[in-house]
Amino acid sequence: MLPHCDYICSVLPSNVDTRDLINRKTINLMKDGVIFINVGRGDLVVEDDIVDALQTRKISGAALDVFRDEPLESAHPLWFMDNVIITPHASAQTNMFINRFLGIFFIIISILEVETFLK
Repeated sequence: MLPHCDYICSVLPSNVDTRDLINRKTINLMKDGVIFINVGRGDLVVEDDIVDALQTRKISGAALDVFRDEPLESAHPLWFMDNVIITPHASAQTNMFINRFLGIFFIIISILEVETFLK
């Protein structure tokens, strides 16, 4: 499935089967130029591997809400990448949660689509 997806959105829980699931091997299976979104758990992603994929544009853009270690250190390379959107991992549910979440999600998708189109 990964080679056919334009977008991959991870919402998976953290467990023995999902830790480090998004790594160099799975990234190489992804379609070139894929957009990656992680709102699941931070330990699913091998951060060095995703940084490399973003630098080479194998992954053309990412929206990341969770990280292995939070808060993400201020010098982490992800903060300085022009193809990454970082959100503050503040997704507590309220009566407006779904509306706000979907609003932000569609804004992120629109931004990433425009940036991908312009490159």
